[in-house]
Amino acid sequence: MPDDYLETKGELNGDLNPKKPKKKTRWWQVLLNVALIVVLVGVVAISVNVVYLSVNYGGAFFVDGASMYPTLNKDGLIRNSDGSYRPITWKDAVQHEGDYVDYGWARMGDRGISDLHRFDVVITYYRNDYISKSGEDHTLKSGASLKIKRILALPGETLQILPVYDENGNLTTPWGNMVITMVDGRVKTYASYYQFSDFENVEGETYRSKVTAANQTVGPITLKDDEYFVAGDNRAAHFSSDSRGSDVGPVPSYCLQGKAYLITGLRRLSQDANGAYSPVFALDRVRPFWNYSHLDPQPFESTLIGVEDAHA
Repeated sequence: MPDDYLETKGELNGDLNPKKPKKKTRWWQVLLNVALIVVLVGVVAISVNVVYLSVNYGGAFFVDGASMYPTLNKDGLIRNSDGSYRPITWKDAVQHEGDYVDYGWARMGDRGISDLHRFDVVITYYRNDYISKSGEDHTLKSGASLKIKRILALPGETLQILPVYDENGNLTTPWGNMVITMVDGRVKTYASYYQFSDFENVEGETYRSKVTAANQTVGPITLKDDEYFVAGDNRAAHFSSDSRGSDVGPVPSYCLQGKAYLITGLRRLSQDANGAYSPVFALDRVRPFWNYSHLDPQPFESTLIGVEDAHA
């Protein structure tokens, strides 16, 4: 009968249960582990954020053009012919392949447009984007494109925009004063939110030189019960086609598609064979969540300079 024995591994040094010698962790292994953890945390954070945005808002959008400058595309980039980039300006009405433009999130459909306020930013079609049909049947024309604009007046209100001059007869602001007669008869007057200093000079050309009294003179125009008056923030010359023009006019409610809430970064434009653009994700152009640009109407509402009672 064989003797019982104890099998040991490693060197036999008098200890019946010898331990393996510990391997020393090298510095590069520590760095690798830290890097992997950082990457994992980043991926999880981005994934959670995308899920949150998708659930809370549901509709992503990108901004092609400068009609809402400087609210939108202020940080955008235009690609030069040599591959370098320059900032988008108020003169860059149309973007091209390779340009970086604002990318954000909106609530689309009834969820987005059920509770609209003055100065909200909406995503919309125009009346002339639809084939004229009777009743509730509104069919889009082929090639119709969405626009992004700011609501100035709500259904049933009367709007008038008037230029403001200094003592020398010069226009003092890019927008003039907006006078709103509300449904209850009260009259609200709003000053221009943006000033000429918010629009940089471009190749020696000033924004002031593009603003005329005609750009700023509107109405009075009374909206129907289902109409909204919308305009871009870049209102000089021809930089925004909106409700100020007779070719567009007030926007019926069926044209409105959603309400834009925030900008989360830039995306690069890619053009397909049909000429349509799509936004390409760019990790280095994503804003951290604490630096999102919220399209809050309150700062614009705060430009209220006077309210007259209905019986004043």
